[in-house]
Amino acid sequence: MNDSKTPVVIIGAGGYVGAEFVRLISAHPSVSLKVAAANSLAGQRIDVVMPHLRGCVGDLAFTRVDAVRGFIKSVERCVLLSAAPHGGAAKIIDECMTIAEQSGCELTVVDASADFRFDAAAAYSAVYGQPHGAPHRLDAFDSAVPELCEIPGPQHIGHPGCFATAQQLGIAPLLASGVSESRFFTNGVTGATGAGKTPLATTHTPERHSNLFAYKPLSHRHAPEVALHLEAATGEKPKIHFTPHSGPFARGIHMTINAVARGDTNEGALKVIFEEMYQHAPFALSTACRA
Repeated sequence: MNDSKTPVVIIGAGGYVGAEFVRLISAHPSVSLKVAAANSLAGQRIDVVMPHLRGCVGDLAFTRVDAVRGFIKSVERCVLLSAAPHGGAAKIIDECMTIAEQSGCELTVVDASADFRFDAAAAYSAVYGQPHGAPHRLDAFDSAVPELCEIPGPQHIGHPGCFATAQQLGIAPLLASGVSESRFFTNGVTGATGAGKTPLATTHTPERHSNLFAYKPLSHRHAPEVALHLEAATGEKPKIHFTPHSGPFARGIHMTINAVARGDTNEGALKVIFEEMYQHAPFALSTACRA
């Protein structure tokens, strides 16, 4: 392996998000996966558990979380990707950051849970109904969709999440351009993997097959996150009326966004607005815009 590559460690590597982290990192030219922690899979080779990664991860095996802490102590720089669950990620990340500070490791954290999406512990507690696990770390994190802001390094990142990302990418051009009023009615359909690996009555395939249903209408936890991040990106705080749905498929999100135009507009004009917003963002599919 090329020693010039930035070493990466992953917490929660055995889940769906963690597996995506493993897949993306294994193909990235500038980083190298060193530790993939999943306590329930410790000792098993990654390419045996995840055959689609055969040939990409060598003979690397899953480890316990303690191996992440030990690795951070042994290196000068490192990226930590956390796919630990909401409510549990903050404590683990705090411990790893403390170890890095004590050992002199330059650590950058990207957290996929909700634990670092808000800039205040009270805001987090109001949405998730529990105290924050590391409130003293919140100031060190930014949460935003990369296409909508410039995140300064080496600041740590709290990923906005699935429904939140889909809504922000669709709403931001409308809000920033002033083409619509600032009230948005959004309907999203998500696949089962968004709820994690453990099967529940609403996510297990036999229950979900050929089924489509709404849940938590107008009270889903992502709505406050979306409003907060859009205000930071555009300067205007929108009102979000969001109804999520569970769909009979494994992965992906389909989002429909409705708003009231402030004047006459058409599909061509909207397409221009989206293309101008995302002209330097190759992963944002602006051509998906429909009037």
